[in-house]
Amino acid sequence: MRKALPQHHCTSFHILLCLYPTNPLLIKTIHPSTQHPALPSPFAVSIPNSKESSITLDLLAVTTFRTHIYSNSSGLKGNVGSAAVWVKNSIAHHTLQLHLGKLTDHTVYKSELVGIILALEIVRKAGHTMPQPICISLDNQAAIRAQTLAAQHQGNTS
Repeated sequence: MRKALPQHHCTSFHILLCLYPTNPLLIKTIHPSTQHPALPSPFAVSIPNSKESSITLDLLAVTTFRTHIYSNSSGLKGNVGSAAVWVKNSIAHHTLQLHLGKLTDHTVYKSELVGIILALEIVRKAGHTMPQPICISLDNQAAIRAQTLAAQHQGNTS
């Protein structure tokens, strides 16, 4: 039995709850970020302009950052997937990977964003045991720029 929509101020959220009945006890509360949007981003972003400068920057990052996580995604034989690897002392210490499915249902760009989420999940799982500072390396400029642009426009109502 579907719940009735409210008589006044019906929102998309109300429609979704009516279409897809959900047990409120199974809903997970997500606490939003507490950083004010006017503050500078805690992330440093660097996009090298050539393959050679990318290699140089990676070698510098290995000596500068105590933790290095690589994230990558690809499509192969009609499928797409993502992976993130925490490299410790030049050895894969922890790996997360996810097969998203068919390329007809998912894009490589979406998979790159999932790769970033997997890298952040490695950081979250490690908690305070992960040495800081942390470097997350990925190879998709569009995904990097999307995160930078989102941070610049947070809280912007214009």
